[in-house]
Order: sequence, then structure tokens, then C-alpha cells
Amino acid sequence: MKKAILYLLLANLFTACAMFNRKTETKTAETMAAIINNPCPEQGNCTAERLKDKALSLRESEDGREVYVEVIDQKGSYVVHYKYEKTASGKYQDDFHTEELFFQIPAEAFKKEYKDADLQNVFMVFGRQCYCKGFAGNFRVTQGDLQIDHSEEETQVSVRFKAVVPQLFEELNFKVR
Repeated sequence: MKKAILYLLLANLFTACAMFNRKTETKTAETMAAIINNPCPEQGNCTAERLKDKALSLRESEDGREVYVEVIDQKGSYVVHYKYEKTASGKYQDDFHTEELFFQIPAEAFKKEYKDADLQNVFMVFGRQCYCKGFAGNFRVTQGDLQIDHSEEETQVSVRFKAVVPQLFEELNFKVR
């Protein structure tokens, strides 16, 4: 049992590190332009991006509660990524907090709304990395609604959601190019 827990902790650590070390050369000027309409806490930074020809690869933990996320190459789809990152004060080694929201959409232009169980059609995942035992990791989002207006030029997102762990934001509105 201890080996299984140790294995899960190590797998989560390696997955988190791999996620943060994604190659930045895939970010073009198109993915860097974002307009975020909701306020970001003063002690942090909020960003949004959409990654062209990318997809989400999801793998669940044995108990089905936690999800390991990897952004992979895939023609014909986009990954939309919103991220809040607290600015560390430097006083404490564990003074960090990051919250992320990921979902995948097809490249074709559309305007659509997803609600509750339908969120799995876009592989929506909420991630929380912090020193908060039992409340960190990546989790599938199964409660909420997502409205997307997507074209080749930009993607406009309005989302309200509830994760299985505490979260700073329950509602987000942003536009990415």
C-alpha cells in the first residue's frame, strides 16, 4: 500500500513538472494575445492562451479522482488554457499557488454551450498546485457551464464551474487569439 501511494505521488510530481516545462516555442504571437475580463488578484498574474494543433491527453488516478494532463500535438484542434499564478513573496519555500483551467475544442468555427456532463466533450480539467495537502492536483470539471464563440481568429470564453477542491475563481470571461 505504501509503495502504491509513493508511486502515485511520484507520478503526480513528474506529470506536474512535465506540464510546467512545456516547450515555449509552440507559443506564437497568435497564442499570446488575450483579453481577460475578470479581475485578477493583485498578488498574482492571470494569463490565457489558445494553442493551435494541440490536444489534451488525460489519464486518471486509480481512484478516479485525480487527472494527469499532458498537452500533445494534434492537427485540427485547439487547447484553451487559463492560468492564475500567485507571485511568491520569497519568504517561504512553499509560498506558491497556481490554478489552471484546460479544455480542448475542434479547429472548425462554432458557437456552442456545454453544461455539466457535456463538459467532458471538451475534456475540461481544473488544476490546483499549492502547499494544500489533499486539495492539489488536476481534476475533471463536471459541474458548470461553458459558452464558446470560436473562429479561426479568436476564441471567446465564458465559464462558470465548480471543482471538487476549493478554487479562487468560479467564473471566468476571456478572449484569446
